[in-house]
Amino acid sequence: LTTSHSISLSGLTATTAYHFAVVSTDANGNTATSNDYTFTTTERPAVFLLVGQSNMVGAGVAFDDGATYPNGTLQWGRIGDHDGKLITVDNETNPMEFVDVNPSGPYPETGFMGLYVQFAIDYHARTGRPIIFVPAAKGNTGFGNGWTVDGSLYNDAVSRTNAVLAAEPDAELVAILWHQGEYEGSSHNPATHRQNLINMIAGMREDITGADENTSFILGGLLPQFVTDSGYSDTETMLEGFTEYDAYTGFASSTSLTGISPHFNAASYRTLGSRYNYALIAAAANLPQVPSAVQDLDATPGNGNMLLDWDVPADIGGRPITDYVVRYRETGAGGWTTFSDGV
Repeated sequence: LTTSHSISLSGLTATTAYHFAVVSTDANGNTATSNDYTFTTTERPAVFLLVGQSNMVGAGVAFDDGATYPNGTLQWGRIGDHDGKLITVDNETNPMEFVDVNPSGPYPETGFMGLYVQFAIDYHARTGRPIIFVPAAKGNTGFGNGWTVDGSLYNDAVSRTNAVLAAEPDAELVAILWHQGEYEGSSHNPATHRQNLINMIAGMREDITGADENTSFILGGLLPQFVTDSGYSDTETMLEGFTEYDAYTGFASSTSLTGISPHFNAASYRTLGSRYNYALIAAAANLPQVPSAVQDLDATPGNGNMLLDWDVPADIGGRPITDYVVRYRETGAGGWTTFSDGV
């Protein structure tokens, strides 16, 4: 005779009060009902993927001894026996374990002071939700050495996030937090940089379990001193305007922030973390819009044919353009004919 029983109730709504009771039935069909009890479900853990380069890592800036992570904040570890486990994150015993973390390397194992500290404080104060971070940034990296779709850093970030969501099925990927741009070079093509970002975001939204085209993606501005001294104004302008090109993205301004180029100082990481929290709110309101018409449409006539050229719309509405339909008609004719391009 089994005297103890348990069952897991699934499909319930987070932070909701429920009543429960158990009805016992014997072999003769007699029943007895327990007392009416109540419980309230907890908040779903909020998962944040931390990606990019050294200003997401924290670049070895010492902790400022100010407010620290909310109680219960976790990270998906990667060092030694922490690898592949949920562990607490704090500024003394378990700092954020990024790709760069190495006790004898350029960044010490303890004392990281990244934007994620204040972000966690502000987000938890606003929502009350427990937080799980997936640290996957690496200093001095960009789209030329790991962040393109299927690149080594991209695959590491995706696989580690999927591992967290598999281990914690009640958790929810809330956003991808990205800070990067210094690596791309002052002479790079901002349009190419923007397209690389669009492709990476689309890939992560598809490849990460639980993500979709509405998953928020937050990026931030570069250190102003670095922008001025290194000639990165085109990069900064592209980053500032990126949210017009991809829906559900948000931008955290770096205006007035300071540090030792190219890295922010501790006080500026605090401010930037708060701005990332506000940008997350803005991203939810950055909805897809109807794109504008194509630009610079031009025709070159031939013998029984015509070559058409055009540029993408100035405003793509926050979603990639997936198709163009060409119509034509003779002058004076009533209806349009759609050209069949096989797509």
